[in-house]
Amino acid sequence: MDYPVSDPTVGLVGGKFSDGDPTGAVAPSRDPAAWANAVTDEILNAISDGGLTPDEEDNTQLAQVLAAIRTFGAGTVSLPTVFLAGDTNTGLYHPAADTMAMTNNGVESMRWDAAGNVGIGKTSALTAKLHVMGGLRPLVIEPTSGATDGVKVELGYDGLRFTPAASYQTVDITNLSTSGKIRTFVNGMQNTAYNADGSQEWGTFSLTGATEGKMIVGTSSRVLRSSENTAATSKTHIEFYNPNGLVGSISTNGTATAYATSSDYRLKENLQPLDGVQVVKDTPVWAFNFKAAPEHTTAGWMAHELQALVPKAVTGDKDATRIVAAAVIAANGLVIAEGITESDWQRGVAGISTALNVVTAADGTTVLAMNVSEGEFQLSFDADLPPYPEDALWHATFDITGDPIYPADSTWQAEYAENIYQAVDQSKTTPYLWAATQQLIAKAEKYDALADLLVIKGVITQAELDAL
Repeated sequence: MDYPVSDPTVGLVGGKFSDGDPTGAVAPSRDPAAWANAVTDEILNAISDGGLTPDEEDNTQLAQVLAAIRTFGAGTVSLPTVFLAGDTNTGLYHPAADTMAMTNNGVESMRWDAAGNVGIGKTSALTAKLHVMGGLRPLVIEPTSGATDGVKVELGYDGLRFTPAASYQTVDITNLSTSGKIRTFVNGMQNTAYNADGSQEWGTFSLTGATEGKMIVGTSSRVLRSSENTAATSKTHIEFYNPNGLVGSISTNGTATAYATSSDYRLKENLQPLDGVQVVKDTPVWAFNFKAAPEHTTAGWMAHELQALVPKAVTGDKDATRIVAAAVIAANGLVIAEGITESDWQRGVAGISTALNVVTAADGTTVLAMNVSEGEFQLSFDADLPPYPEDALWHATFDITGDPIYPADSTWQAEYAENIYQAVDQSKTTPYLWAATQQLIAKAEKYDALADLLVIKGVITQAELDAL
């Protein structure tokens, strides 16, 4: 729409209508009927498109249409307020206070609320900044098509999947169809599993040996388990390495377990005969019981006594201790925790711990949620369905009472001298026992030869010798 500039007979001045100037012999502009009708038709079309019936007596209709365009109506999921021409069921509408939504083909596909939460496929009670619902894996982050780098990430109710853009193996993290277990898969094969009892698996552990795997056990008396599915041949379960290479292993065959340490002749030098008899003679062997198990008598060495003769068989030093600061000590003298203030220990004995960013009911004791920032708590009341009651309280820190952290008979000390106990590797004594046995056999063979000579010389009879 424009002024009738194309008609020179209208008499526009400066491109606009003029009242003229009688003193200057300038005639007033003419208002052509065609142009006036066009202006009126355009105004009437706007009024009609705005949903009103033109009324000659109502001079506010155009203003009403403009106001409606400026403020919008609420609209519905099937007829949104803002839509594209020819597609009236796809656009934006206002489903609730302080909430906007997008509808596609008459079905809500996305909404965002006053708390700044965005929902995709979720039409109510948004509880996170991004709340996605629908399909097996409703959240997908994917590299550009044809990319050789990057990873496609899919998140859904069956877990998390990583698919490299290049031809690498797919990794899944899931607990689908397995109650209380989180498992990872590489190319469809179980790689690890974390079980509800605290145990962990690498591969797929089987008590029957049907599959190969390792397990660290959480609640059983067995700490580490290993299974393999080859009974006829040797299978290495654990290997031990240091900067010198492989120094030991644990392996099995069809019927037995071997505990091996490196002993190849090519690794050794400076070979000397070993006097095992003297070491065995000089090392006391005792029958005793451990203080923790007075009902069980066993036999062995005192570590420091053995250390004097076979130092490689003993770890640690006699009467060694370490100073522990701010220590919590169990009744048996073992350090349970260190770096703990006395007040925190007292709270731990009472089962009191401090939580951050806690929402409680109005009574100040019933916990409704934890790890909720103050800003998130305040904004939550602007949602359609606030997750907390109107009188709920937010606490930056909050004391929660539960199971005791430390035993009731534990103690606390600002400084505590903890015993560092020595230990014995009994296998390191085997070469000395072997050497002593060889020495004794050699002596016995000499005595046998001497006895045979005495029989031959007639000094003693064979019967007398056998009777000895």
